Amino acid sequence: MKKNAKTLLILLAVIFTTFSGTLLVQASEIKMGTNTIQTNGKATINVKPDMAIISAYVNTENRDAKKAQEENAKQINKIKEEISAKYNLKEEDIRTVSYNIRPNYDYIDGKQVFKNYIVRHSLAVNVEDVDKTGEMLDSLVSSGATGVDNIQFGIKDDKETYNLALQKAIANSQEKADAITKALGVGKAKPIAITEKGESMGITDDYNIMVEEMQADGAYGTNIFQNDIEITARVEVIFKW
Repeated sequence: MKKNAKTLLILLAVIFTTFSGTLLVQASEIKMGTNTIQTNGKATINVKPDMAIISAYVNTENRDAKKAQEENAKQINKIKEEISAKYNLKEEDIRTVSYNIRPNYDYIDGKQVFKNYIVRHSLAVNVEDVDKTGEMLDSLVSSGATGVDNIQFGIKDDKETYNLALQKAIANSQEKADAITKALGVGKAKPIAITEKGESMGITDDYNIMVEEMQADGAYGTNIFQNDIEITARVEVIFKW
């Protein structure tokens, strides 16, 4: 945190010296004393996701473990070939996230009886065009995926948005300090130290999956209604008045 704070101070020193005339230093190096105020600033910006990752899997079952593996590999290769060709995906856009083989049992008259082996191969598939998330989900199932575990939405580059949120968080901290000094009837609060408290990102709500639109071939397609991504910045600022 100390290293990050020093780096941020260098970047923001010019901004603050413009209106405060005071060089910022690390918050931990400032001793709270007479005529100082410490406030926390926070700002959140909502943005539309521009990418998604679909987690899909293939399950195969066979009493022979090797055959279960071979059947699974055949379905996985089919999915990769068809999805890559249809959506012009690169090799790194479809990757394995987990692979396991386990015995499966039935319970008959209270006894455990071997049934077969289950092979599960899970894939993560990048969706560059977020509007095609539902379409790609349907294509994965049509190509042989047994099911879909989840869909994660995000943004490809959050740097610009986070920097804007950081500026707003600093302004929020300044507003609080100004409100305090105004209530006290003293001079304007001038920043002398700042610490970046870190970035957080989250989805405003769960996405919704709905089978709604009738496709040209008479089948229903899956619509994904994704919500905004929240990017939040937090700072801690010490002011002098």
